[in-house]
Amino acid sequence: MRAYDETHHKATSVAKHSEDVACTCIRMCRLLKRFGIDISRKDVVNAALCHDLGMLDRDDVYENDRECHRLHPVESVNVAKSILSDYNDVVEDAISNHMWPIAGDFPKTREGRLIVVADKYCAMKDVRHIMRLYLALLLLRVGIILP
Repeated sequence: MRAYDETHHKATSVAKHSEDVACTCIRMCRLLKRFGIDISRKDVVNAALCHDLGMLDRDDVYENDRECHRLHPVESVNVAKSILSDYNDVVEDAISNHMWPIAGDFPKTREGRLIVVADKYCAMKDVRHIMRLYLALLLLRVGIILP
């Protein structure tokens, strides 16, 4: 529940972002299934919902954003191990490498690669909303919107 109170990408919460990644993964799994590519939805959803839990309390845990980017996947793996009854190597690969190419290795599993794509896609969606707000404020400030 703490994940709902923790801001992520300055525009959403860790929980909402993780839910968005999970939903995006489900949609992508459905699409890939049409092409005969089977991906474990259960493992993808478990990984998506846990992939950023290691960044909770990040201001107290990590010295800066760079350290958080590099180390939160390791802590997210530890959290997932403690809360998932069906934790496995596929989930670990997806969580520990979701920050690729910034941190971690290229995921070994399809599920891990799917999480990388969904996470980056959802992060861009999250930032897009804040960028619209910044643009509107800038236009307002320079007098384009209001005289």
